[in-house]
Amino acid sequence: MMKSFQVEETNLSGLKIIKRSKISDKRGSLSRLFCFNELSNYGWDIPISQINHTHTQKKATIRGMHFQKKPYREIKLVTC
Repeated sequence: MMKSFQVEETNLSGLKIIKRSKISDKRGSLSRLFCFNELSNYGWDIPISQINHTHTQKKATIRGMHFQKKPYREIKLVTC
């Protein structure tokens, strides 16, 4: 079975680079957004209660990365 993710460590504590695998054929493509079983092998132990997917037209732009105080604080998993 092919792994859905490649995970790379970084120099920043708690920050990892996660690359998703894409399966494509003549019908289209599939890319798994999240898999607790796979990512828990890399230390992900936080329950997921919501997943949002956005698309930004402008290159080099990241949406949703802003500081939030309790009780609105969120842990972010950002993919590109």
